[in-house]
This record gives sequence, C-alpha cells and structure tokens, in this order.
Amino acid sequence: MRTQLSETNSFVASPLPQNFLNMKDVQSITGKSRSTLYRWINNGSFPEPINIGENSIAWPAESISAWRENMITQSNNIVRG
Repeated sequence: MRTQLSETNSFVASPLPQNFLNMKDVQSITGKSRSTLYRWINNGSFPEPINIGENSIAWPAESISAWRENMITQSNNIVRG
C-alpha cells in the first residue's frame, strides 16, 4: 500500500501492520519452555511481551527477530573470540 504526499506528489510506503507472536510461536522459535522464557524476561535477557487483550499477551515479531539476531551475533563473537 502506498500513500501519496500532496505537497511533493511522490509516494512513500505506508507502515505495515505489526505482526504478533503468541507464546507457542515464541516457544517454537526459541526451542525453550514457557518457564525458561519467563525466567529470561524476569532477568532482562529476553523481550517483554505486550498486552493485546484482557488475558492475552504477544511479542512484536520484530522484537523476537532482533533478539535472535543479537544471539547469533554474540555467538559468532564468542566463536571467533
């Protein structure tokens, strides 16, 4: 989807909707249990979920992607050490 800017008559990309991952998605991506994920959240080593409803939480997909990239970078730095 594109949005026209009236002053310049050019187009820019509209923001895409945010994708959210539920707990099962995050468990599948990380290969970790619910308790491990909550332990990591509590010690600050994993992104916190956001409330998306009265009894629902989710993670923005971008935050999990950034966490994964950071973990890969850290691992590569240790291996190359």
